[in-house]
Amino acid sequence: MDVRDASLDSSVESLRSDIAAMGADLADINANLDLMTKRVACLPSKVFVIASTTPAIALLTGVIIFGEKLRALMGV
Repeated sequence: MDVRDASLDSSVESLRSDIAAMGADLADINANLDLMTKRVACLPSKVFVIASTTPAIALLTGVIIFGEKLRALMGV
């Protein structure tokens, strides 16, 4: 019976140390999550990305479509 008690005690101690390690890992995950949340808040919104790239795409499309006419107007 004493051997079994000792085995259970060592198993419980092992479980306690594992749970403590998981708690430390969870604290690290929470800290990383807070950092990622702050970084994501600094990223531009979808509206900004669309609003800033649409004029560039329109200009490039116009240059491609009317390239020959623009060259003729510029005398090149």
